[in-house]
Amino acid sequence: MSAVLTQSSTPENYVQRYQSSHQLFNALLKRLLFEEMNRCKVNGFD
Repeated sequence: MSAVLTQSSTPENYVQRYQSSHQLFNALLKRLLFEEMNRCKVNGFD
């Protein structure tokens, strides 16, 4: 178990995991913003 922990806590793996979750978060954020903008256009707020 300790071997797995030390292996997964290497900076490269950490950065890789962070970037992938960051990309997912960004995609989600963009989609939310996009939907919010569309909703505002429909409601007449620009």
